[in-house]
Amino acid sequence: MSDRNNARTVAELLSEETRSSDSNIRNQAAPTGFNPLDEVLGGGLRTSHLALIAGRPGIGKTILALQWARSFAISGRKVVFICFEHSPRELLERLLSLEVRSAARSDEQHLVDAAISELRDSILKDTNSSGIENDPIAQEALRRLGTYSSLLTLIPANGRTTDLDAIQAIASEAGEGSVIFVDYLQKVPVKGAIRDDERAGIIAEALKDIAMNEQVVMVATAAGDKAGIAGRRFRLADLRGSSSLAHECDVAIMLNEKTTAISKVALTYNTSRSAGFDRQLIFSIEKNRIGPSNMHLEFTKDFRYFRFDPEGGFLAEKMMDEALYEE
Repeated sequence: MSDRNNARTVAELLSEETRSSDSNIRNQAAPTGFNPLDEVLGGGLRTSHLALIAGRPGIGKTILALQWARSFAISGRKVVFICFEHSPRELLERLLSLEVRSAARSDEQHLVDAAISELRDSILKDTNSSGIENDPIAQEALRRLGTYSSLLTLIPANGRTTDLDAIQAIASEAGEGSVIFVDYLQKVPVKGAIRDDERAGIIAEALKDIAMNEQVVMVATAAGDKAGIAGRRFRLADLRGSSSLAHECDVAIMLNEKTTAISKVALTYNTSRSAGFDRQLIFSIEKNRIGPSNMHLEFTKDFRYFRFDPEGGFLAEKMMDEALYEE
């Protein structure tokens, strides 16, 4: 009955979109701030879509998700970051490190750690340090953080109360056009006795429904199970409940270390290039409803400051399974 009540003719939809004051931001793609990723995604992520960031534990999923959240907030989107793994204070510390690193010019990089220390003492440790007043990098980092801080909400989650109903309420309160992060998907509690291989699919289906019903962008991180962790290259099929996840999500990005995921030929015979491979992560787009899939991009890690260099490129080397018959 509810589906029939929500039915609209094309003419009604056009009229509603024309009248809606929120239609511009709701219908525009939300840019991640990563290039050429946004190009491949047709400008960014879309309202009513579910995007999945997946990979091995410790690969950088939360770092990437929080950096995206920052970009969405900078662009004027309301963002809610629901996190099962880290407290809001820990996430704030990461944001401060990211902002200091981004604020420092190339000739000021040797001053970054001192500026971060000043901010930690003044803000996180509440020691009333006066060092910020004499530190222009710290001041600029705070200014940048202030431009979007009111649009980014950090919510600590737990396996007892942060269930799908709670996420639904959070999305509803955030409003249309907002971006909701769930870090991470497998931690969301589900009522009833459900097999582990079914949980991920049930959660993904519910998150997709929330995205559509509330007209928000939904982004979820997902960790690999033991089978996926054991392989050289992590694939969407390595996730528990992968068939359901693949069906429900609109965008699926798999993260892999470049040194383990590319062809052995590239590692063995291209030593001049392979020296820096350990600093790069491959973003494999295995699903993309609005653009090309099976695309591989690479970005440089800067995990000391909880960030990636957002200016990346398309992978030049072959992935290990794509080069199987050549090796």
